[in-house]
Amino acid sequence: MLIVDPNETTRFVLCELLRRSGVTPVAAGARLASRRAVELSASVIYIDADAVSDAVLQELVGVAAGVTSPIVVAGTNRPIEPSSRGVTFVRKPYHFRDLVHKILASLGGGAAPEQAAA
Repeated sequence: MLIVDPNETTRFVLCELLRRSGVTPVAAGARLASRRAVELSASVIYIDADAVSDAVLQELVGVAAGVTSPIVVAGTNRPIEPSSRGVTFVRKPYHFRDLVHKILASLGGGAAPEQAAA
């Protein structure tokens, strides 16, 4: 799983919650995200859409399609087509528990939100 978020605190909290849920996340900055997604054959890609350019976001969506990874996008607006295959949109502000639940659901592990944030 690849986490793309420029905020160090957000990356740390999200990665820690995912580890507690049995997932092994890898964090990357926007510049290296596409390459890391391909190297990892990432199972899910999470992106803070408000923190990356439209070009980077579209590139990551394309990479996700190429490695057949679901993608979870968080933001204040819908930066990509809502009908894009494999894309889950989470509107900001979000609660970490809800975000982790959406990520786990994208993985196919429908853990309850209470378990995800425990």
